[in-house]
Amino acid sequence: MNLLRLSSFLLIVAIMASCKQNEKSTAADTIPVEKSGVEMPDTTSRKLIKEADLNFTTDDIETTAIQVRLIANAHKAYMADESRFEYETEKGYNMILRVPSNDFDKAMEELMNNCNIKQLNNKSIRINDVTAEYIDVEARMKVKKESEAHYIELLKQARSLEETLSIESQLSDLRTEIESAEGRLKFIKNQVDYSTIRISFTEKKGITNRFFSEFWGGIKGGWQVFLKMLIGLSYLWVVIVLIIVGRWGYLRYKRRDMHCIVLKRKMDAAMHWRRNAVAGRCNAFRRTITILQIIVIIFRKFAEHMNPILARNIMFMIRINKIIYLLAF
Repeated sequence: MNLLRLSSFLLIVAIMASCKQNEKSTAADTIPVEKSGVEMPDTTSRKLIKEADLNFTTDDIETTAIQVRLIANAHKAYMADESRFEYETEKGYNMILRVPSNDFDKAMEELMNNCNIKQLNNKSIRINDVTAEYIDVEARMKVKKESEAHYIELLKQARSLEETLSIESQLSDLRTEIESAEGRLKFIKNQVDYSTIRISFTEKKGITNRFFSEFWGGIKGGWQVFLKMLIGLSYLWVVIVLIIVGRWGYLRYKRRDMHCIVLKRKMDAAMHWRRNAVAGRCNAFRRTITILQIIVIIFRKFAEHMNPILARNIMFMIRINKIIYLLAF
């Protein structure tokens, strides 16, 4: 019995929801809006989302940044994002302003005239008409709120647990859709009420500033490279020790080899000197013997005319000298 009653109740709810949808569609085309119970928004108020991008070069970014903040304060705008950057050749700011839509044109004009623009690189303005989306989301949300009120009345009239759980499930889904629609409406309204201006401006660096900054950067980079090299060498300490020991052994072997070569050269020189000395003494001996022989021959030729005893003594002395000379060599 409860199951039959629940089925009948759900059928009635589905029929009523279908009738509501048909009634809304028919009212939008042929019947005045008041008969459907939903008041449509005023279509004469356009919902426009305005966005602008501004990119330029200036002589002093700090002065320009101050001027942009003053313009924002003058028009009751707020800074949604601000960042400063600095590279090797230039430095600058990136800013995002949220300006009230009514002051969008004036703010853009003051930015163009009072921000010391040296060279304008880019300027673009985009306007997106979201009136149709806003009206559609708002109308759907109002219909869902009426359905929510109807479900609340049905929930009060529920007579069983099954009916209560079914209605609460559908009511929960409906409230989720309403919250989503409300969030979308708030987002569109915020984008419409506050226009977005994205500003980017830069300043070229002079060669002097670049030189000192690059020079100091080179010093710091060189120091970091040196430290990294030391760290890398610390992993190769075994290889370094082996290279040092090998080099020391090679030099020691080379020094010993050179000592042997020098000693051999000294010995060769001594032997050569000794051979030359012996050869010189031999030549002197030959010359002396030859002289003595010549003296003996001459003495024999003249010995006949001399005293025999004197001749014999002289010959004896010559032989004694010859023997002594032979013994000396």
